[in-house]
Amino acid sequence: MKQIILGTDEAGYGPNLGPLVVSLTAWETSADDISSLSKVLKNEGIPLGDSKKIYHGESIAALETGVLVPLRTLKKNVQPIANDEEKIVRLSETFEAVLQRHQVKIFDMQYRSVEP
Repeated sequence: MKQIILGTDEAGYGPNLGPLVVSLTAWETSADDISSLSKVLKNEGIPLGDSKKIYHGESIAALETGVLVPLRTLKKNVQPIANDEEKIVRLSETFEAVLQRHQVKIFDMQYRSVEP
């Protein structure tokens, strides 16, 4: 049976204090259990999850990776700021292979920036 999984997160200081980015992803899977997917992706260098657990005050590269790699899979060509292009291309290929092995397909991702 196919199921749809939605994921959402926000990152930033809120519209009154600074920029805020809100995102939503939609995933389709026929697998019974995909609980290991996040851990597998993290081990491959693709962190997906709560931005507060990924970002610890240093470079935004990990946050950017978790956004750009799924976007590239959806053929949305957003340029990296904190990562190099070759890394994003390589991780995008890895991401697609991992999703295929886990019977998961990302079919949409939306994001919006809000400025104060």
